[in-house]
Amino acid sequence: MKNALVISISLIGISIGILFVIMAPFPFVEYLDTSFTPSFKEDQVYFLVLGVDDAGEAGSDRTDVIAAICLDFRLSQIRIITVPRDLIFNISDNGSTEAVKINSIKKKFGLEKLKEIVEEILDIKFSRHAVVDYNIFKTLTDSIGKVSIYVENKMFYEDKQQDLYIDFEPGIHELNGEELLKYIRFRDDAKGDLGRIQRQKQAIQSLMNKIRSSIDLDFIQKSIPGIMKSMDTDIVTNDLIQIISEFSDLGNIMFVTYPYDILPSGNLSTNNKLLTSRVEEFKNGREETQISIPDVVFINGTKENAYVFSIQVYNTFNGSKLNWTTLAKPIDDKDLRKWFDDNSTVIMINKDKSAEEYVLSVLESKLKGKEFNVVYPQPGKGLEEYYKLVDYLTDNNQFYPFPSDAIIYVKSTN
Repeated sequence: MKNALVISISLIGISIGILFVIMAPFPFVEYLDTSFTPSFKEDQVYFLVLGVDDAGEAGSDRTDVIAAICLDFRLSQIRIITVPRDLIFNISDNGSTEAVKINSIKKKFGLEKLKEIVEEILDIKFSRHAVVDYNIFKTLTDSIGKVSIYVENKMFYEDKQQDLYIDFEPGIHELNGEELLKYIRFRDDAKGDLGRIQRQKQAIQSLMNKIRSSIDLDFIQKSIPGIMKSMDTDIVTNDLIQIISEFSDLGNIMFVTYPYDILPSGNLSTNNKLLTSRVEEFKNGREETQISIPDVVFINGTKENAYVFSIQVYNTFNGSKLNWTTLAKPIDDKDLRKWFDDNSTVIMINKDKSAEEYVLSVLESKLKGKEFNVVYPQPGKGLEEYYKLVDYLTDNNQFYPFPSDAIIYVKSTN
């Protein structure tokens, strides 16, 4: 059950990172002086942000969020990557090697050891750190007022062991801090990981918008001190003055997904094939182009179950400049599988050739070595099969944004 919260924890980590960057400078605005000496001379500096939860037997040393933040002064861009808490890491101590979860390292070996390990993984050096208590969410929401959230379907979940009770009816809800955390933690969803990701992004975006609209002198004076008490940090005033002066536009925030695989034990291991490119993206950013990004739908022709397939797609294509939806249930219709002829297939709904070239270029870069057949449905050449596929997906409660530019059938390599 713990692994069902991996994406939730990752998104909470992202939000903590954003909150840290947005909120930290404001208590020091009154000290802004154009003659101050900048703390950072480099084009890029890295901050380690840890999210801790004082609930449960693990105590406040449990590091449920491990987020690295790159402040790129040259591009005026903030980049965030979160290391999964259940990632297994081999750590050497007193001549012996022990395989441990990375979220236990701070408690067992101290903050400096955790910093060293994350620096080694990402090939960076941290300039500062901040340890943030989860109570920041309750403090924030209680300070800015309730956050509006649209609940699409009834949400009910009960876990007596964690003293967790969630019960939301469909419709618009005004959620306080405790309720917002429940909304983020909800996991019993028929849509699987896709539904969870969509809800959590909605919650975080709503919270960010409310914070930005609430920042005024009264908010700074009354609320920021309580928020800052949720942090244990080595950041100094000059650091924050430089950040707020050079990052006045907080819209240029980029999220990089840490690549991982699911072990048979349910823990996680680093996907080393993808790690190098993700680290490069985190350290150097990427140029944004003004181009129409295709909407694609991934359907499961592999031997993996829905949960594993959705994680694989998320791991591979998040941040890939595709607007993508995952229909993760395996396709078990024999006629449809026969139509696909045991190959990975791109069904192009958009007749524009440039859309095909765009989609294939992304697939080739992310799935090196895998070949895709391209089909343009037309009478006598796949149109009937395409309609049958749409009927099959609909009958099995697998819905996607319509019309999409392409449907991608991903087949196993073995």
